[in-house]
Amino acid sequence: MNCTVHVLDKTVEVWTSTQDALGTVGRVAKIAGVPEENVVFHNSYCGGGFGRRVPLINSNMIDHATIIAKEFNVPIKTIFSREDDMQQDHYRPSVHNNFKAAFDSSNNVTAWQSRFTGPIQVPGASHIPYEIKNQSIRVVEGNTHVPLGPWRSVDHTQQTFFTESFFDEIAHRAGINPYQFRLNLLREHPRHRKVLEIAAQSAGYGRDIPDGHALGIAVQESFGSFVAQVAEVSLDKNRRPVVHKVTCAIDCGWVVNPDTVEAQVESGIIYGLTAALYGEITIKNGRVEQGNFPEYEMVRMSTSPTINVHVVESGEALGGLGEPATPPIAAAVTNAIY
Repeated sequence: MNCTVHVLDKTVEVWTSTQDALGTVGRVAKIAGVPEENVVFHNSYCGGGFGRRVPLINSNMIDHATIIAKEFNVPIKTIFSREDDMQQDHYRPSVHNNFKAAFDSSNNVTAWQSRFTGPIQVPGASHIPYEIKNQSIRVVEGNTHVPLGPWRSVDHTQQTFFTESFFDEIAHRAGINPYQFRLNLLREHPRHRKVLEIAAQSAGYGRDIPDGHALGIAVQESFGSFVAQVAEVSLDKNRRPVVHKVTCAIDCGWVVNPDTVEAQVESGIIYGLTAALYGEITIKNGRVEQGNFPEYEMVRMSTSPTINVHVVESGEALGGLGEPATPPIAAAVTNAIY
């Protein structure tokens, strides 16, 4: 990442990529001591942001360039190497969740209890669409010295893994196929049902698959879009998961560019798979240990699954695309193993 700032007599020019142009302008104006209208912002292509290019998160890069530029009559450029970026980031919170469920004498789910640690960045991510009469969902706030920030799909990435994984557990407890169990409790949510049905049918859910393979399913609404995913998974000789295929159905309302939808969904799945299979930041003696991709493994082309994307054109309001495909994938993979 980089940021260039040139402080002139009455104006300030800024060159950087950001997820919040107005926030960047305001930050530079405050540090330089000029009105916001005197800041000329040259917005460059962002590439991937994922929360890292929000001004509050990459403030050290912007602030350093502005502070130094005030002292010199030349443009000042700050550059963050990959190591700088990875070791001086704001990280996705570590979250713990505890669940309980109750059944009546007919094996119907009658109660759902969820207790998880904060912070909450997206209210409502822990809520469920399933028709369970008694629900109690509570958060316990926690403090940490680790800088925290948004990550692709924010709270949905953890909460979807929690809720959809536990939902499979209670489906098995009830002795009902997890796909059918979801449909049974989504009668009032037709958009959830539709993406579930399309993903399951396309993936061949319930039909024969290769020996040693299993299918896992998950569904979530986030940022106005509805996504269901089916993951086909096996275990290698070392008992590590191998994801062979992911089938995804997405309802993002009106579809402007189907190719963009498919690209964003594929990207979101790969991003979520990396976190599920490999992603880990560890801290030792107050410092982040990982510095570059040799220490931070990712899903690569050689290990990427086949991804089939089905777009459901519901004609509803426009939903998001950059984030909604990330939340369901971890649960779909672990549900296949479970």
